[in-house]
Amino acid sequence: MSANPGRALVSAILQGDTKKLHTLDLQDEYLKETDKDALSYIKQHVYSHGVIPDLSTLQNQVEMFQPMAVVEPASFYVEELKNQYFYRTINTAMKKAREGMKGINTTDPQTVALEVLTEAVLQLKFIQHGKKLVDFRDAYDMIKAEYITTQKGVYDNSIMLGWETPDAMSGGFRPGDVVSYVGRPGMGKTFSLLYSMHNAWWEQEKSVLMLSMEMIPLPLIQRLGAMHTRQSLTDLKAAEYTTKKKNAVFHQLEAAKGHSKPCWIADGNLTATVEDLKILCHQLEPDAVYVDGAYLLSPSSKYSNKWDKVTDTVEELKQDIATEMGITTLLSYQFNREAAKKAKKAPEDIGLEDIGLSDAIGQISTMVMALLENDSLETENQRKMTIMKGRNGESGSFPINWDFMTMNFSEVSEDEQSDLTFI
Repeated sequence: MSANPGRALVSAILQGDTKKLHTLDLQDEYLKETDKDALSYIKQHVYSHGVIPDLSTLQNQVEMFQPMAVVEPASFYVEELKNQYFYRTINTAMKKAREGMKGINTTDPQTVALEVLTEAVLQLKFIQHGKKLVDFRDAYDMIKAEYITTQKGVYDNSIMLGWETPDAMSGGFRPGDVVSYVGRPGMGKTFSLLYSMHNAWWEQEKSVLMLSMEMIPLPLIQRLGAMHTRQSLTDLKAAEYTTKKKNAVFHQLEAAKGHSKPCWIADGNLTATVEDLKILCHQLEPDAVYVDGAYLLSPSSKYSNKWDKVTDTVEELKQDIATEMGITTLLSYQFNREAAKKAKKAPEDIGLEDIGLSDAIGQISTMVMALLENDSLETENQRKMTIMKGRNGESGSFPINWDFMTMNFSEVSEDEQSDLTFI
């Protein structure tokens, strides 16, 4: 352990970025007064000016604070502080319980000792839940801090899908959110997921990670490369670009090397369980993770059948990745066979209950996006994306381009819709 994990924490934040302030599960009870004052000043400086203060500024403002060299991320020192707090609390409670059992000034030493231990356990349970349990009397500080940082653009940890309709409805997706893309096999779930991932990476400059449970990285990289350069995927895979187009494509791909954030693609064989994915996320620290074919991912816990497997998996993804790690999580699933029958007669009758293998997918997801249409002349160039569930009850649908010549899967504008004619 660090000699002073509180001071180490402050020093780590000074070397980090503003996201640390937003995601750390830090309680005031862990800190000494000097460290509390230092962190309070850092937060106020971020809210007021949009940047973490310089070390010299902090030393001038917070008396007695001296930084220390650190090599670990801020979350490491929060965990040290939490462990120290638990140790102190348990040690103090045990000491009081032993004194209570001596029966001094009481006729019921067992009850006294039990009350002391129970109070300590409840206190630690409360602390352990951290941000999961809040008092509305703290609303002023919490809401004001979020409002100011959002207004100033100090940090923007929302993940956009790249389509105006759901992005405007939701305001973007944040840590703790799970978005599910659903469709029958071959309907375009992977392309839709890739489009959203590319938007977050290229347009928003987010660090992203895609885990594919259905294909090796190369085909995904090829799809993403064609999408990024807006050129035909078929011609890329067949190596049939003209010399001019080939040079232009590889020039764009070469330029992508200089992008500020990484865009990771992982093989499902590398991360077969949610626990494996969690370890990978700890290593890569993505802002958003995309799992294509999430129904093939296995939970860390034991399961008895494929229905339990999918339920446990989506629950672990929500709890361990989206909530605990603060990583927006986007997943793809399939509809069941009943949905395929409904699609032929009345696609509008398809509901969350038609998502294959588990009701938990629809229940846990912040938003569920669905591709419901069967292949037809009308779906050769456009497809309809249906919002089956939204955070605040949103629903509806919007058209997206389905153009494999230019790998364009953007939302169709009103002008494009008015100009569209079907043969």
